[in-house]
Amino acid sequence: MILSSPSPPPAVVEPTNWRAVYQGIESMRRDGIASNAPVDTMGCERLSVSEVDSPNFRFQTLVGLMLSAQTKDAVTAAAMKNLNARWSDGLTVHHIVHDIDEAELDKLISQVGFHQRKAKSVKCIRIAGVTCRTHQVQG
Repeated sequence: MILSSPSPPPAVVEPTNWRAVYQGIESMRRDGIASNAPVDTMGCERLSVSEVDSPNFRFQTLVGLMLSAQTKDAVTAAAMKNLNARWSDGLTVHHIVHDIDEAELDKLISQVGFHQRKAKSVKCIRIAGVTCRTHQVQG
């Protein structure tokens, strides 16, 4: 049986107006209606406590992302503030794995959409074990 080499991928063709659309979006974000979007001040990457080390910053960003689905940015920001205020050193993998039960976690994030499911997901962060190993976080 003779195997033929795979054919080259098809050439990518730019949509004709993509540059104009992109420039319009840039303009709206810079000077227009979207210039002060909540995501710019309360997006998931801005919700971490600034004093934490890099691995816990990434973990806090991950939790913020998990909470943000189907939730307005301001509500996600409030929930993350609750979580970070719960411990003097802020939200860490160790605290989620060892220091809080699902019911208390649910109370702290009760304002986010689907909070019960999200509390279960965050608490089940036995993925946290993977996160710890992957990002060298002590947990």
